[in-house]
Amino acid sequence: MTLKIAWAGPWNTHSAIAIFGTEVVAALTADGHHVEVLRTEHGESLKLPALDAPFAVRLLATVEAARIHHEYDVVIANLGDHFGYHGALAPFLLETDAVVILHDAFIANFCAGWANLFPDPDHALLAMVTAAYGPDAMSAGTPFWLPPAEMVRRRPMIELFAGQAIAAIVHASHYQARVAGVCPGPVTRIPLAYRDPRIPPTRRSGETLEVATFGLVNSNKQIIEVIKAIGGSDQLRARCRYHVIGSAEPDEQRRIEAAMRTYGVTNVVFTGWVNDETLRNLLMEMDVICCLRSPILEGGSASVIVAMLAGRTVLVSDHGVYGELPDDVVLKCRPGEEAEDIRHHLEACIADRDAMWARGTRARSHAQETHAPESYARKLLDVIEQAQAGSPELRTCMRLGRVLASFGLGMDDPAARVAAGTLAGMLGKYSR
Repeated sequence: MTLKIAWAGPWNTHSAIAIFGTEVVAALTADGHHVEVLRTEHGESLKLPALDAPFAVRLLATVEAARIHHEYDVVIANLGDHFGYHGALAPFLLETDAVVILHDAFIANFCAGWANLFPDPDHALLAMVTAAYGPDAMSAGTPFWLPPAEMVRRRPMIELFAGQAIAAIVHASHYQARVAGVCPGPVTRIPLAYRDPRIPPTRRSGETLEVATFGLVNSNKQIIEVIKAIGGSDQLRARCRYHVIGSAEPDEQRRIEAAMRTYGVTNVVFTGWVNDETLRNLLMEMDVICCLRSPILEGGSASVIVAMLAGRTVLVSDHGVYGELPDDVVLKCRPGEEAEDIRHHLEACIADRDAMWARGTRARSHAQETHAPESYARKLLDVIEQAQAGSPELRTCMRLGRVLASFGLGMDDPAARVAAGTLAGMLGKYSR
């Protein structure tokens, strides 16, 4: 059966989720399905260069939600934590039925960006938290933001939209149960797919160990822990060159430079933002790539897939999606003990380069098998089939919920329970 699919997501050259989209959409199209892209960027992000596409690309904001299912067999909505890339989805997902790909396990920044469009952002955030977690989750006048680890645990906000999906896809097990607890349709884990950068495997020789972290430079990438590890070893200070590849806000760069002074580390290279070709060329020169995170905000990680596909030794944090990787393809660092483990792993790489390159070879094979776009597309089609099998009943019940909510009734209201019970009896099939 050929499907007409609406692919709602970012479609610009800066977004990893957009790059993911090009690969999966190409696989769906090659399988004979008709795909149209509905761009979800908001504000300044709409000015970013658009990706090429051999098919129709429209702005989601110009599409009437009420007519969407007259035009397409299914809507695939890609939701991540960057409001600039996904902002058009905010009202859309509350008004239509979609299979939602939850790229991040934490979308509080997305929600905060949406709240800023309302006359009273604090009240809007309170309403969102209440809708996701109940009336006792946050009191009026209290701050939305909590300490990072507590925020991830108590208020990641993915429930707000997972509860509106006819089916949901997660990229790792660490947030699957949370999504399954609220999504009325099937919830399926599909490992994230990503474009192979086709970096040729090499066996660099020489005294210097080239180490990199790449992507947007922020505090949760544990860059300071890498610097602390290098500074704690005479061998690493003498033989490691650390490349910080990606854009950094001035305050974050100053924080990193202060850590360099504290730990006596001088051989650090800051590149700023680089395009894909430059990134590829830089990664070709690396021996070790650090994909460390604390706290874990991602559902899946494009960075770690690229690093593994590059055939390099990869250092990861031993939790979240990173902790789920096989122990023989990456080197894991304990949360809270990163600097000690990084130091140990880097010294081991210097001591045995053959083992370092053999691990990179295993990582590449694992990534090619696990994270192929063609495999992702096949599994996505299975999810669509499951969602469509139960969608008439599910959609009717979900639309009833939206109508009741528009009257100010929650599903625990007596009138709402009577209406829902009557509908369930008429349908005879659906039960949550």
